[in-house]
Amino acid sequence: MALLGLRLTGRVTETAQSADDRVLIGNLGSSWRAEVGRGGRITPLDGGRSFGFAVAADDRWHDPDRDPGVRSRRIDGVAAVETRIRIPNGDLVQRVWCTASSGGVTVVEFENESPLPVVVAVDNPGILTGPAPTTSVPDEVGMPSDARALPVGHHATARIAVRHGAQQSGSLPQGLPDLSSVVAGWRSVIDRAGRYDLPAGAIGGSAAESVVAARCDWMLGDLSDPDVDPVSALIEADHLARMGEPVDELVPIVARSVERAVRRGAAGIWAGLDAAARVLVLADERRALADLDRIASGSQRDGSVPDNRAGRAMALDRRLVSAVGNECDLLPDGIPEDWMLQGFEAHGLPAGRSATVSFAVRWHGRRPAVIWECSGGPVRLSAAAVDASWESGAETGEHLWGFEAPDPAIS
Repeated sequence: MALLGLRLTGRVTETAQSADDRVLIGNLGSSWRAEVGRGGRITPLDGGRSFGFAVAADDRWHDPDRDPGVRSRRIDGVAAVETRIRIPNGDLVQRVWCTASSGGVTVVEFENESPLPVVVAVDNPGILTGPAPTTSVPDEVGMPSDARALPVGHHATARIAVRHGAQQSGSLPQGLPDLSSVVAGWRSVIDRAGRYDLPAGAIGGSAAESVVAARCDWMLGDLSDPDVDPVSALIEADHLARMGEPVDELVPIVARSVERAVRRGAAGIWAGLDAAARVLVLADERRALADLDRIASGSQRDGSVPDNRAGRAMALDRRLVSAVGNECDLLPDGIPEDWMLQGFEAHGLPAGRSATVSFAVRWHGRRPAVIWECSGGPVRLSAAAVDASWESGAETGEHLWGFEAPDPAIS
């Protein structure tokens, strides 16, 4: 699974995902990567020919690269993309995901949600198709002469695929995994680093989905250069280790990043040192940990993090859990106002260098109750901003906090 050589020589972080209209896709265990643009265009990063589409609906040809009525989103936050283009009485929906099956392919699915049949034209002939025949595309569409067209009936779905590396036409392989299986596979990897079930909103569900997206990109190799942004590189290494990447391959990156961060007095260095410690514990690098402790003892601890996706990932963890040593403070900034009276939970978040904590908040009237479980080492839990009188060293338990939410009828 590890492709650290690719990662260190690949793109610097914030290139693909700093723009919301591009999503990195690929398979773990393979070096093939592509970007999916806002209009659903697939552009391989190995220089291969890109793959776009247009739709002939009842009114006209619709080009998702240009039409204003196009909406694109990640599916469940992972490296799979849905693009919708408006057509009369509905949408034409394109979904894109990758699978390692059949030597590695990108699956492209077109669903016609309108009550009338359409024709989908693709501007790359190197596609794998099912039994439905493909036809030529009219010249007026403005596509290459070798573009192909696929009929898609009303409320029907057509599926094609593109081989990774050598693009060539042929028959669609049998038994390709469906989208739900691929999404579940991604989440099984991503959620090892911590899972969130938070209320919707900028500091809840949206932030959690952004963290999932960032972790996908990091697993696909879109990482910070330790020489350019060492603190972000350390945070990313921590997340990779938590997702199961081989820690012995991460240790050299951690060592280099710590050295660069210390030499520069980088902003947010404590965030980086905390992340580095977790990787070194997993790698059983005791001498390196002792060196890290000496470095930490000579600098002042602060709560700053980088202003990028690595920093936002750490900031979300810290909003839920703040840990120093084996002292772990839940919800250190209190319960956000727009989370009041809503249940939420977090699983497997760092509670120190080796321990993790999972907890859920449920409401009894206007008072929150916490249910928790710790693993990986002794942890002393508290929640000073919610109930300063509560603390516990128990591995599991539940408690009704003394905090009381404002009465919504009054507010």
